[in-house]
Parts: sequence; structure tokens; C-alpha cells
Amino acid sequence: MRGSLGVFNLLDLLQLLSQNQSKGCLVVYHPSEREGRVFFEAGRITHVAFGTTTDSDALHAMLKDERGNFEFQPSKAPAKKTIDQAFDNLMLEVIRGLDDGSSTIEKQIPVPEELDTPKILDVARVSALTMSADEFAIVQLIDGERSVVSLSQATSQPLEAVQKTLVRLASMGLLEVNKRKARVARLVLGLSREMTGMQVCVDDVILRAWDRQHGRPVKKVRMRDESGREFIFEAISAPNLGAYALFSNNALTRFNLRAGGNVLLKPEG
Repeated sequence: MRGSLGVFNLLDLLQLLSQNQSKGCLVVYHPSEREGRVFFEAGRITHVAFGTTTDSDALHAMLKDERGNFEFQPSKAPAKKTIDQAFDNLMLEVIRGLDDGSSTIEKQIPVPEELDTPKILDVARVSALTMSADEFAIVQLIDGERSVVSLSQATSQPLEAVQKTLVRLASMGLLEVNKRKARVARLVLGLSREMTGMQVCVDDVILRAWDRQHGRPVKKVRMRDESGREFIFEAISAPNLGAYALFSNNALTRFNLRAGGNVLLKPEG
């Protein structure tokens, strides 16, 4: 097997060799005149060298600058074995170091948007990963229904941190992200003592997502309460509201709305 990086993705090549339980050496002839060598035995990486750099640092450097030609040399063994780590754990460790936005991996995997819903594709492989506490907190809540912003709110982690974790897992083929169009948000009706008008206040993340998907600012929303009544309100935003839609006491009284009830909101117009 031989070819050119750019046509082939290095991470995909490594994963293919691992899944095929390959034994041998993937040689990368880099235009910098450094030569990369990744040794496999029964699908596990046992040694890596890239110029004078070795092991996880070498893998990081090769994935950071994916250029050159490659060939796989079957049955070729390293002079020494320096890595004794499961393939997925090794790759997750290396990919964590590629979070500055300049790697090919991050450019190929779209950053999930706030309302997108991630789904685990291989539960067994994900369960075998050695994750950080923050990564584990996110992964254990992924159910194919929770949105990216819901994961951020439920774990009290910044949205960007959640997105980076999802990109890492998606790049390893462990997770897919389903795009969610601006449809309906199911929220809990709440009271804001600071509000006095007839607007509805929703999380700024939800409004930004609707703005982006509509290609213009969303100024009004249509709301349906539990009895099926529908109202149109001017929309304002605030941070960290999560699953709440807030109204003033005047609005609750005028429209006979019950705090704590569920409402459905969607962009109007």
C-alpha cells in the first residue's frame, strides 16, 4: 500500500492499519527530508520515529504537518518497542495536543454547532478509552438527544471545551453529529423579576443558533403552551438560561401562563 498524504488522511490510514490488525511499518517520506516511521504489531502501534522525535511526540508532529508520500512495509519490525498502549488511547492522547485549530484533523471535522446532537457510534471502544474527568462527564451524557449546548450546561463546561471533545471523538470515528435545523425548542416557563414588559427571554445560545440558521436576526418567536394556545412575543436573550424561557410577572398574569409548565418556541417569520 502506497500513496500521497493529502489524497489520503494520515489518521484514517493509522486507523485502517489498526483495524486490520496489521504488522509492519508505515513509512512517510516528508518533504522536509525527515522520514516518519510508525510500527504496528497486531494493530497496535509499538514505536514511532519522525526525524529525531519519537513516540507520541513524533505522532503529534506527523499529524500536525500531513505532507509527503507513504508506503506500508509489511512484517517490518522496530529495533525496539517503546509504546505499550491501546491504539485508541494513544491516538486520543495525541489528538488532544492538536486543539489549536491548525491541524488537518480539525479542518476536516466541522465544529458542532450549539443545537446539533452528538451520538456515540461505538460504545465498546468509547468505554475502553482512558478519558479525563471532563471528557468522561461529557461522554456519559451523550444519548443522541441532548444538544451540544445542553451538554455544556449539564456539565458546567464551556461550550468550546465540549465542542473540542466532540471533534476529537468524531475524528476517531467514535461519534457522529447530527445537524439540527432551527425547529422547535422545548423550554420550561419561568419568572424573571427583572423583566416588566411582554417579551420572552431565552438563552443567547439558542437565539444565536436561530440567527445563524435563518441568516438574519430572529426578533420574534411563536410560543405554544401546554393547552395548545399560541402567542407571538418579541425575543430577547440572556446568558446561561439553559432550558428556561423567562417572562415578567405582568406577562404571566396577562396571558394566564403557569411558571414551571412546558412551552414550545420557534422563530416567527
